[in-house]
Amino acid sequence: MNLTLNVTLDRKDLVKALAPLAPLALLVKGASSLPLRQVRISAYAAAAFPKYEAAFRVYNGLQELKISVPTTDATVPGTVALGVKELLKFARSAKSPLVTIRGDGMVVSGVISVKLPTCPLADLPEATVKRTFEHSATIDLEAIRRVAYARCESQPCMSGVLLESDAEGTTHTVATDGRRMAVVRRCGSAPAYELLIPSEVVGVILSAPAEEAQASWGEDYLSLQTATYHLITPLSGEKFPPWRKVVPAAYNRAPIALPRRELLAVLKSAGGAKRGVVLSASEDGDTIVECAELGLSARLAAAWTGDPLGVNPRYLREACDSFGGETVTLEPAPSANEPLVLREGDYTAVVLPVRM
Repeated sequence: MNLTLNVTLDRKDLVKALAPLAPLALLVKGASSLPLRQVRISAYAAAAFPKYEAAFRVYNGLQELKISVPTTDATVPGTVALGVKELLKFARSAKSPLVTIRGDGMVVSGVISVKLPTCPLADLPEATVKRTFEHSATIDLEAIRRVAYARCESQPCMSGVLLESDAEGTTHTVATDGRRMAVVRRCGSAPAYELLIPSEVVGVILSAPAEEAQASWGEDYLSLQTATYHLITPLSGEKFPPWRKVVPAAYNRAPIALPRRELLAVLKSAGGAKRGVVLSASEDGDTIVECAELGLSARLAAAWTGDPLGVNPRYLREACDSFGGETVTLEPAPSANEPLVLREGDYTAVVLPVRM
């Protein structure tokens, strides 16, 4: 073990670096004999920086993720292997703005210090898979974060997020769980492609702030690189379901505009309902949101012009969360069996009704 390593980092930068590493470090099943929950930390001189950077790396036998964070001070050379979960827990609980990591596994922040367990660097698995990347594109990570709530964790073909770019350069970012769907449409100049971002990669994207990434992929592997991290992961080969048939064209009915904050508050209160809530018109035309199961009834000062609608309150709330304005525009379906549609600019959400 090299004891020379002594790296001091901004605590907030350290938390941001470790957060996306944790999901990959905990994914491995049936391989407890290998220390796959470890993170390799190295300090090295970077040509783009007058000081040093700390490089964090985790490889779990399938995925490999590397993150670089500028240091405020460093003594090198040196590398140490620490547990991701333990280091992240310490960084989140520390109060001092700086955290120092030493080569013997000692981690210090202000007056608090803790000796974390280390493992021999020789025990850490190395990435040995040969990877080829025939395709590449710049992808919008914010669009992925905006639709990720609608994906399904239990079915592999719907557990990720689909990126689909057509010949005109229009890219659709899509997620669905079979009961709802979220779509972001962006115009650009990207080449035509179709790429299913795996669920664990979506987890990294949700944890690590970045607006866009350079994606490269082949038949088996995906490489995703931003200014701060580089992720390589296998592609599942699953086929995303045909989503365009689910998104209806504009209904031939007037849209309904509801106050976003008030609607979200009511839906949050009804979050524990198992059967759903009903949206309908009051006698004077306002919108009534009722949940008989919880004895909840709320009035929104906005006109409801459609038929009574039963809906899952969590699904509708999560769809509304991605709206940026003061109002939520709903397009009620012509019949009770057709989906409810929410649209705002390049964002579209579809929620299937429930029978009440």
